Amino acid sequence: MALGLVAAFGALAGGLAAPAHAAAPETPERVSEFSFTSAEGDPIGMGRSETYTPDNATFEVYGNKTYVRVGLNTGPGDWWDVTLGAPQGEELEPRVHREAERHPFQTGRSPGLSVGGEGRGCNEIWGSFELNQYETDAEGNPLLVDASFEQRCEAADAPPLKGRILWQAYPLSYTYESDPDDPVGQGMSGTHYGATSLFKLQGRTTEGIVFDVSGKREDWSVEFLLHAAGPLEVGHTYRTTDDITSDDPTLMVSGNGRACSGATGTFTVTKLEADPDGAITAVAADYEQKCGTGVMRGTLHYYA
Repeated sequence: MALGLVAAFGALAGGLAAPAHAAAPETPERVSEFSFTSAEGDPIGMGRSETYTPDNATFEVYGNKTYVRVGLNTGPGDWWDVTLGAPQGEELEPRVHREAERHPFQTGRSPGLSVGGEGRGCNEIWGSFELNQYETDAEGNPLLVDASFEQRCEAADAPPLKGRILWQAYPLSYTYESDPDDPVGQGMSGTHYGATSLFKLQGRTTEGIVFDVSGKREDWSVEFLLHAAGPLEVGHTYRTTDDITSDDPTLMVSGNGRACSGATGTFTVTKLEADPDGAITAVAADYEQKCGTGVMRGTLHYYA
């Protein structure tokens, strides 16, 4: 996290008056979706690609702290089933689960995976899954699921079935791309999810945000300060200045030891939620930072 923001938050809190009114925010929404892409020769997906949501399927979820099963009724006689399980004796936690075997028959320390549908299933499974988010209540009942998977049926070199399963999950991710002459991104691009990365947010609707990401050998920070341009409004595109002494908003995207002291750009909030005191609890935003002739663009989702 950039140290400058912590001090700036304190200064801004005493220097900004609350506005008479603010635009009604577009609040975060939970997402439920099952999508897959099947390679030719895969006996489960039959070479198809499909997407199911509550608009065209009914979701049923079972499980506990060690496994979760998401079933979908997609029409008369049509049923899909996705099961993700922790290794024996462990609890299911967000991370990359490799060397998965058929659940619940996995051996040793292998995690469990089983995806079937329309009466088709695998006797043996080679696969992996990335569990981005998984929460249960005190009794172990699933509250939300966010995962992606790859499954091969009957042989390690069989055609793959790849997919994503979400149930009652708020989006949590960071995606970026950069020009080759951008000194911060240096031409790189990437996407971070909860299976590999940790996310942290600090911010207030009258002051701005700091969004930090750490994972996959990368550390990124997106620091947006409103200064006198508050409050934060959904749908508004803020044009940022490189003059930190002005009343205009500033944007500083830094990462892996690199930053730009003279950056300009834009910052657009697409979803926002805050507590009664103005502390931001969820946010989604797009940014564009220009440093010299190079540009870095990104999208952040923090439970929104």
